[in-house]
Amino acid sequence: MLGRRTTLQGLAALIAAPSAFAQSGFSFAGKNVKLVVAYAVGGVADITTRLSTTNLASALGASSVVVENKAGANGNIGTEYVARQPADGLTYLIGPSSLLTMNHLVPELRIRSLDVTAQLVPVVPLADTTLALVVPANSDVRTIEQFLAKARSTQIRFGNPSGGTPHHLAGLVFERANKLDFVHVPYKGGAPMIADLAGGHIDACFSSISSAEPLVKQGKLRWVAVLHSRGQQSWRGISSVSPWMQDAVIPSWTGIFAPLGTPADAIRQVNAAVSTALQTPATASRLEDLGLDPLPMSTAQMQDRLNKESQFMKQFLNQVKLEFNS
Repeated sequence: MLGRRTTLQGLAALIAAPSAFAQSGFSFAGKNVKLVVAYAVGGVADITTRLSTTNLASALGASSVVVENKAGANGNIGTEYVARQPADGLTYLIGPSSLLTMNHLVPELRIRSLDVTAQLVPVVPLADTTLALVVPANSDVRTIEQFLAKARSTQIRFGNPSGGTPHHLAGLVFERANKLDFVHVPYKGGAPMIADLAGGHIDACFSSISSAEPLVKQGKLRWVAVLHSRGQQSWRGISSVSPWMQDAVIPSWTGIFAPLGTPADAIRQVNAAVSTALQTPATASRLEDLGLDPLPMSTAQMQDRLNKESQFMKQFLNQVKLEFNS
């Protein structure tokens, strides 16, 4: 196993440094590229990946680009798999930024056999996820003000899909910012949480748009407010919850990562191809319809975002106790 040869703060310099691969150029011609999604089919990471990489093979000149889902253990199964792959430019990990900025700080989420912050490097971000505060359709809550009034008069059972997820962190920040006292109910995934919410077994939760929308359309759930990556901006006319969260930015974005030592020119080409795809009107529109905010940016910008998020998570986790479903 590789030792801790670098840290998140040092990865930008590592990627920027010239190498023999970068000098000679890296070619994807005749090669098969694998994108490993660390979560299940149909989840936010999976949907984002498939929408943003549809034409990646032709953009890179590769023989094929295959998306493979390796779900389980809060993303650790897919993450560990990619971290142990050869750094040949042909295998990449897709998952939330928290895999690198938070999981290693939380014993229940940590991969004990390796340090992913030392063995994975950033390639390109894909999209921010808009979270929505959702209640059952038969609830008397329709606005954020009504929700706060109810939460101050009765105890709210507040769901989260797993300890340490952006949904969970958003709930904790919201609770503390408004001096509330939720009963946090952890689940093993978003699907059972949303099902229980629709059935009235919990009172509210933060959910991704794509997870809750089918039940909203069926008249079983109701949007109350959204937590958008663009701060106080509304979404489809639904007001933002950000002003009631002290404008906190909850890390909730998906990106592509690669094993340490992946050729710099391979990373550059993947970054350029994906960033271009994210900016095409069709892809951007489809992502935005799902509450996903495209994030075309350079690897250096992605690194800077990871650094800031890592600092935020260290400070935040010193203040809260995460609860996990056994």
